[in-house]
Amino acid sequence: MHADFGAGCVRLRQRAADPASGRLSRGERPAGALNRGIFEVNQVVDKLLFKPAAEVYRTVLPPFVRASVRNMLDNMSEPVCWRTI
Repeated sequence: MHADFGAGCVRLRQRAADPASGRLSRGERPAGALNRGIFEVNQVVDKLLFKPAAEVYRTVLPPFVRASVRNMLDNMSEPVCWRTI
């Protein structure tokens, strides 16, 4: 059976906040300002922390070690069944 989860989603038209009052105009999501702030923080953390760490990881570790790490992480996502006989 196939269920289309996206069928009920409605996208509101985005409108800017009124610069004079700072109030949200109709259609603006209540958490929109918070979401934009969190997005900006995530972009800065990505640029300053994760991108340099990824570049060092790529530069220092040889491909076979990176493949081993990737395989280990892939294996960790597999379901584990602990059954005693």
